Amino acid sequence: MQFSFPFQNHIIHVMKNSNVNWEKAKNIPVPEYDWEKGNPQEFYETYVKRPHPVILRNFMKGSKLMDLSFDHLLEKYGDTLVALTGQTGRIGKLKEVDNPEVYLQNSEALFNKHRGEAFQL
Repeated sequence: MQFSFPFQNHIIHVMKNSNVNWEKAKNIPVPEYDWEKGNPQEFYETYVKRPHPVILRNFMKGSKLMDLSFDHLLEKYGDTLVALTGQTGRIGKLKEVDNPEVYLQNSEALFNKHRGEAFQL
């Protein structure tokens, strides 16, 4: 199997040359954590202090963030100046990313500029 990114090919090479039984490893179940039944301290102790994969259940349930859409971001923050890519890197308005040839270069800048608003919906 070949990928277009050299890093992916490197990972495959390392995996093939390791002593890990990947057939056995891929059948190891990923633990699940129900956010509604637990608490932040328990989650921290179990999954953050000793990092490993976990499936979060009900993490965003009831959150207004689930209603956040691309169109909403463009409507509310479309005039925000951000770094864009396309033919050349440049500064432009967020609403320009509605063009498939233009990409947002650093979404962190958008969040930092509107941090006080906490992206209110």
